[in-house]
Amino acid sequence: MSMETPDQIAFFRPHPNCAGHEPDVARDAKQLFAQGPSTEDIALIDRVRRRSAADRQALLERLIEAGKPINLNVIPLPDSAYATAAIARLAAEKNPEWGETKNIAAWRHPLIDSLNLSESLSRLQIPLHVDESHSGGGGQRI
Repeated sequence: MSMETPDQIAFFRPHPNCAGHEPDVARDAKQLFAQGPSTEDIALIDRVRRRSAADRQALLERLIEAGKPINLNVIPLPDSAYATAAIARLAAEKNPEWGETKNIAAWRHPLIDSLNLSESLSRLQIPLHVDESHSGGGGQRI
């Protein structure tokens, strides 16, 4: 005997076909995923590439201001080597909020991987914990 109410049955009935196909019909991946950027995406990328230095500076200033209410300090740096050094310096200077042991947590992402934080933090004896469940793509293993 089913425990479903008529309302539950009516609610769930249309969902198997909500993607516009029968649930047991196999489809080619080309039908599921775009094979390239859309016209709108290409136009957006082109607009971003054509931003002037003044436009980029204005966006940076907006980001800096937007971060202040949530205590987010945006520090523009010229390249990844400066970013790595700044993160290591910040880790060395700050005290943990809880306990005495310093730890750094990061998620897996090619940009974060490129910083090679594990090497600079290991010199400070600060372990780096990488969350593999939120992978942002390939990259080196830390």
